Amino acid sequence: MKKILGIKKENYYYKIHIFGKKIKVYRIVRLLKYIKSMKNTLDLNMFRTNSASRGNIFLWENEDKMSYKDKVWYISQQFYEHLGYFPDLVNPKTFNEKLNWMKLHYHNPLETRCIDKYEFKNYIKEKLGDGYTVPLLGVWDSVSEIDFDKLPNQFVLKTNWGGGGETGVYFITDKSKADIDKIKFLFSDWIQPWNNVYYYNLSRGYKDIKPKIFAEELLPIYFCEKSYEYNFHCFNGKIKYIFIKQHHPNFEYHRITTIVDENFVRQPFHAIKIPNSIVKEKPELFDKVVEIAKKLAKENFPYVRIDFIENKDKIYLGEFTFTSAGGYNIYIPSSYDTKIGECFDLTKLNRDYLTDNDSKTLKVVGG
Repeated sequence: MKKILGIKKENYYYKIHIFGKKIKVYRIVRLLKYIKSMKNTLDLNMFRTNSASRGNIFLWENEDKMSYKDKVWYISQQFYEHLGYFPDLVNPKTFNEKLNWMKLHYHNPLETRCIDKYEFKNYIKEKLGDGYTVPLLGVWDSVSEIDFDKLPNQFVLKTNWGGGGETGVYFITDKSKADIDKIKFLFSDWIQPWNNVYYYNLSRGYKDIKPKIFAEELLPIYFCEKSYEYNFHCFNGKIKYIFIKQHHPNFEYHRITTIVDENFVRQPFHAIKIPNSIVKEKPELFDKVVEIAKKLAKENFPYVRIDFIENKDKIYLGEFTFTSAGGYNIYIPSSYDTKIGECFDLTKLNRDYLTDNDSKTLKVVGG
């Protein structure tokens, strides 16, 4: 039996052996979903179908009744469960502590527009012009409005407020074989108000997004050898770290990844979801992507993660994220949680966007 199926915990991962194939899974929930999905053909939606709602109905129903102290408690509980240490949200020092401090004390309305995955396309068009986002095929307020007959054989359906991962994204690789009723079932749930990411981790920028469903062209990034994803971590208009993820045609998703600076100098740390192998050669379009990221970072957000996709010599903007990993990033060695936090200077915040949640004078903590 051990040769057929084996599960072993290794650091933060769960290592699984299934019929001789080795995989690593970060969270036990993903592990269980992976095993469950083995009953069906594995496809791009294996972590997205039949998934539990990411939203928190209790928080949605009671958020207006929660005091500032209640929200601190809620964030602190999530923080400890994800990262294993209790946060200091009075005098934050680590990167993750500062991200969560921002949830409680800072809100720039522009962030909502940039987070909205549909409105984001218009924002990028204003900043860079046409052709920098994945082509749009349609947008709707409900599943009943979608005319699947008018969509191509391959496409991607998304919600504009989904956090990615398990909810809000569905890949259709062959429309003739797609379960349209199941897709309608999922998306009718994913656009319910309690599934707003805000009611999962209190990331303020999501709260005012009006839910929509939209379709994009399906990029062959998972099957193309020259395909990369870039995550630019920017602080006050400056690029500090770049995560590069390379795809492979055998669907080894994110199997080659590395962290560099804007000069492609490899950094001495990695993140929990990143395997040990690295991108050894600088991608051909790397310098061009850096140039575009610098233009967008000039908006001078205190912190923003700008995501790109490079596919078949074409560059697309993926999304802006202001609470990377929901504010629960794991780095190895763990000292980099503090080191990256040093890049995040809270004394430079625009005070016009500070919120006084405790009905007292808010003192901005040191950088």
